[in-house]
Amino acid sequence: MKKQTILLTITALLFMLFLYAGLEKILELKVFAKDMSNQTLPQQWVPLLTYGIPTSEVFTALLLCTERTRKWGLYGSLLLMTVFTAYVGMVVMDLFPRKPCGCGELLQRLSWTQHLVFNIVFAILALLGIYINNQLTKKDTTASATIRVAAS
Repeated sequence: MKKQTILLTITALLFMLFLYAGLEKILELKVFAKDMSNQTLPQQWVPLLTYGIPTSEVFTALLLCTERTRKWGLYGSLLLMTVFTAYVGMVVMDLFPRKPCGCGELLQRLSWTQHLVFNIVFAILALLGIYINNQLTKKDTTASATIRVAAS
């Protein structure tokens, strides 16, 4: 498969994941706010996380939509997936006094261990997307520089 096709596939998967997850939380904001208040996090974080998480997910999805902002969307995806993976990893390792409630509809049927694997896979996809995007960007930059030198 060509690198461009792989990159577009990764980008599409991340876009669908973050757009769906973010919009689901926004459309069911009261439910999400209640779920957030049931997490094993300081309660003063709840309002920030209730609005910040879905906003970050939708914003990241939108950054993935154009070639010009794709790099930032991939980095945002990696950041979000790393944070989510760390949190789920702490749940799996029983580092909290109790198991928090599950996530949105997309992942609620998964066990915490399955959720961890899912997150790791998407974090790796984001990392691979960054790597391929950087390779393609370098190739384009090198080609442009060669054309400019040849035209001189």
